[in-house]
Amino acid sequence: MVTKSEADAHDKVLDAAYEIAELIQRCGAVGIDEPDLDALALYLAQNAFLVRAILQAVRPGR
Repeated sequence: MVTKSEADAHDKVLDAAYEIAELIQRCGAVGIDEPDLDALALYLAQNAFLVRAILQAVRPGR
């Protein structure tokens, strides 16, 4: 059985994946079909700690 906190954590990952997919779609420069985009966005959201570590050195506006 899934606990409420586990369900909430999963919902947050899905929300983040949705936002990531929207961001990628808005740029318009990436030709990727929807199932692949969804899979990529979900992967990035599930690995947010790694993505955050990779992007930590990037400064806005540079």
